[in-house]
Amino acid sequence: MVKEHVSKRFIEVIPLSMGLIKSYIRSESEVEISFPKYRILGEVIRGANTVSDLAEVMCVSRPAISKLVDSLVEEGELIRSPCKKDRRVTYLNATKKGKRLFQKVRGAASKRFVEKLENIDEIELENLEEALSVIERFVKNAQE
Repeated sequence: MVKEHVSKRFIEVIPLSMGLIKSYIRSESEVEISFPKYRILGEVIRGANTVSDLAEVMCVSRPAISKLVDSLVEEGELIRSPCKKDRRVTYLNATKKGKRLFQKVRGAASKRFVEKLENIDEIELENLEEALSVIERFVKNAQE
């Protein structure tokens, strides 16, 4: 029974938290970068280095990702590099400009979170930190 409850709560809470993150990213960067482009930059920086990788991680079609990647390349945030062994494969890398933009937006959104955390007492903050660590370990293990 506990596992079923945790499963339901996870499915309810994670999308809520993503909505909050999305609103902070949008409010801090709408002029500079959209939320989907921000996510793509983040995934490339973390190691998703092909359009197929991005489509899988983000659960979006390859054509949809390709359009966003094309835009990021045109804006100078990503570069494409052909694979030397397989010409059908093209690798993606974030440029310095792309990395700076990602860090700037993430930093600004993080500051917004800090403002909201002012309303949480020290014990709740410690509990939240531990819960985030548990979620991170769970997600990493579930992906293996």
